[in-house]
Amino acid sequence: MKPIIYLLLALGVLTSCQTNTLTPFEEEKSSIYFREFSKNVFLINHSFVFFKGDTAVYNISINITGMPAAKDRTFKLVADTASTAKIAIDYEALKETYTIPAGTYTVKVPIKIYRSADTKTKQLKLVLKIEENNDFSLIRTASPIFSIVFSDFLTKPVNWSDSDYRAYSQVKHRIFLDITKRTEYPTDAEVAAQNAYFRYVVPLELKNHFEKMFNDGKPVYDENGVMLRAW
Repeated sequence: MKPIIYLLLALGVLTSCQTNTLTPFEEEKSSIYFREFSKNVFLINHSFVFFKGDTAVYNISINITGMPAAKDRTFKLVADTASTAKIAIDYEALKETYTIPAGTYTVKVPIKIYRSADTKTKQLKLVLKIEENNDFSLIRTASPIFSIVFSDFLTKPVNWSDSDYRAYSQVKHRIFLDITKRTEYPTDAEVAAQNAYFRYVVPLELKNHFEKMFNDGKPVYDENGVMLRAW
């Protein structure tokens, strides 16, 4: 029996000494996305009305998932066909590629927009889109689209109150900002926090302003030629 036992043990040792062939672990590609998406921000609204210069720069944050790599990795950012802004006229041309430096997981991409002739009469849109490449995939649950909407005139805020200020006009909007000493229309949260001021005080001041100008023989007209009076 002993010779058989010794033989089996020897075979076991020889078998354990054989080199195992392991399937190498292949790490999935990192995904890339607009950081603003995680904050539920999908676009930037910009007006050159209160800017003295003819250019504005927005630094758009790009993030990746997973661990930082030991080497630089590139990604491509393009202007989507939904853009109405024209390259080199309304915005600075984008680079062929951008880089996520080694050891990092985020980068800011400067996007330069211009005050052009079209911004005087049109609301332009630059739609930025991240494209998948060899270094990065896209997060399927996150939009690869981010937009910058810009113009050189005031536009109706989405939360403009017709009941408090009546029909919107750029002229009325500008007087509203002068009265409130603001550079932008208040958010819903700001209105809620100062409800009496924005719902009662400001409308009254607007009415008084229009009536005073009318009584002084200097009636106020909006951009469509409509006289603005108290309501």
